[in-house]
Amino acid sequence: MSITIDAGAIQSLTVRNDNPSWGGRMIHDYPVNQGKDNLPSSRTCCNILSRNGCILQEESLKHQAFKRFSRKHCNDLWQTDFKGATYQTASW
Repeated sequence: MSITIDAGAIQSLTVRNDNPSWGGRMIHDYPVNQGKDNLPSSRTCCNILSRNGCILQEESLKHQAFKRFSRKHCNDLWQTDFKGATYQTASW
């Protein structure tokens, strides 16, 4: 497998240098929103950033989605929603 640096890769790295907090999807969408075409996909932009050391593993782990808690079998875990403090009034 040979990896070549093409115009799309150079453009992705240039946009990343100008906006260091952007990831591959945002870097892909930025030129597309300006009317440019013939660009690498958003996943390819992510791979370009990873190959060139722009995405650090520690930072990537910080921004992962929240993992929901669940169990292997149904009814192993019950969950209720907290709706704030409720007060009962005397009904007699």
